[in-house]
Amino acid sequence: MARSDRARSHMERSDMEAEALGTLVILAILIVPVFLRLLYPLWKERFQDHRRLARRAFPAFLYVSITGFVVYVLLYHVNGCVQVYQYV
Repeated sequence: MARSDRARSHMERSDMEAEALGTLVILAILIVPVFLRLLYPLWKERFQDHRRLARRAFPAFLYVSITGFVVYVLLYHVNGCVQVYQYV
């Protein structure tokens, strides 16, 4: 593979990573009001309404939790990009 092809594939990969990180941040912000909205039917003991809303929100919760964990592992354990200093 030529050098320009490698650079291009690296750029495409970083574009995909940036897109995934962008969707993670946007969904993580938007999921907070959804979560609070899901608590209200539970508080009022309207379990059918909660179940109906939770079925629609669950894929977003799953995406945010999995991609958030992956980003954490990549930042702090795999790449070592972020230095974590422990003060004793």
